[in-house]
Amino acid sequence: MLWLLACRAYTPVQPLAEGWQDIALDVSQQASVSVLLLGDFGKAGPELDKVSASAARVCADEGCDLAVVLGDNFYQDGVVSVEDPLWDSVFVQPWTAMADGRMRFWAAMGNHDWRANQAGAQAQIAFTQNPKNPNGLWQMPAMNYAIPGLPDWLTLHMVDTMSEVAMASRNDYLRELDLPQEGWRIVAGHHLVRSSGPHGRLRVERHAERLGRTLDDLDVDVLLSGHDHHQELLFDGHRVQVVQGNSAKARPTKPGRHQQHQRWVGPQEQTGFARMVATPDQLTFVFYDALGAELHRDAVVRTDAGLGWAP
Repeated sequence: MLWLLACRAYTPVQPLAEGWQDIALDVSQQASVSVLLLGDFGKAGPELDKVSASAARVCADEGCDLAVVLGDNFYQDGVVSVEDPLWDSVFVQPWTAMADGRMRFWAAMGNHDWRANQAGAQAQIAFTQNPKNPNGLWQMPAMNYAIPGLPDWLTLHMVDTMSEVAMASRNDYLRELDLPQEGWRIVAGHHLVRSSGPHGRLRVERHAERLGRTLDDLDVDVLLSGHDHHQELLFDGHRVQVVQGNSAKARPTKPGRHQQHQRWVGPQEQTGFARMVATPDQLTFVFYDALGAELHRDAVVRTDAGLGWAP
């Protein structure tokens, strides 16, 4: 599939019209922001049902201000319209329990979503304003966008990474970003730069090199990614990468792959989800299994020497 997309020029997809912005909960004045992390949740079934129920319970107990959805939102071939039955089985039914009118799921496209071509991408944008969208829970105003309503010390951009790793031409959203010098600079999208999973092998790494170079040029602090179906936390000395791609199905990792960058890797072939809790001075990452049991917790801080792990 990658080589087919590599032959295709990047075609811009029409964003929502001016005035789309619908911030159910403005968190700009909060001292901390809790973000639910979900990736590759596009397969209806018992694993997705377990993850969605557990995520709702954890968010009720611990608090979640918003969710980030990291692509491959609908397997195997995306959605073809806002009437596609996958909207009901993959999104509305599993996640309506969290549609309290305040919660928003900010979504990015994945490679499986792009199999429905431009029409499928347009459908995921259009569902943002569709009457079937439960209490405005689904939000994808454009292929690339900044999540609104965040504190000035937190910037989070949702990015269509297909244009960086698998298409003949590129969109310029990332290269044109003017990220603030202060605060946390976070990019979220489907594809990864490093991984202990199948997509971390050398052949695929070459496709991700230009994504990594772009993030380096922007001095991005954190990349939130899916694509490989496991959980992992990596650090290359200046950027943290989260792999959270097992929210509906799981796949084994390869021991030893990228071990020099690996902070933690989750259990083999288990589904789950994660949270990121941001404050001005610290980002805390918490990983859960499908039943909501905490698997790992780690925090990164900014020091005079750059990013580092909290003691």
